[in-house]
Amino acid sequence: MAEQKKGVSEDWLAFWLAIVIFLISLLAYTGTDPLGWVVSTKEWTDSSKAIAPTGKIYQSVKGEITKIDGNKLTIKKADGKEETVTVKDPTPYKVGDTYEKKGLSGFASLVLTYIFMAVVFTIGAALMRANLKFLVNVLIINASGTKEAFI
Repeated sequence: MAEQKKGVSEDWLAFWLAIVIFLISLLAYTGTDPLGWVVSTKEWTDSSKAIAPTGKIYQSVKGEITKIDGNKLTIKKADGKEETVTVKDPTPYKVGDTYEKKGLSGFASLVLTYIFMAVVFTIGAALMRANLKFLVNVLIINASGTKEAFI
């Protein structure tokens, strides 16, 4: 029987994958938000607000403009809360107008998070020399909720 090569240990792999994801998240300090699209659970009383992207730049904003200060618009949202957004050119806006910025939907954020985690787990499994066919089947079952993925 041929001896199978051992891959990276589970502990070291977890450590290095965590370090890589942590370093990617540090890019947020440079002004980029590389992980802002990741899903976050929010208010569960309203199903449309239950899941949403983590980063503000990926979230939708809609409301009445209450103040314009340079490139910053203060928006009063439907729930009465105010939020400040930065725009490139404030000239087309005036106080009293409705401002709307489309963002990433909660469902799209959930799907992207699932795909990202599936890729991370697949890389980890490959480095540990695990059975990738089984892993792919498990990921498909988790996504579809059916048992037919093993066939």
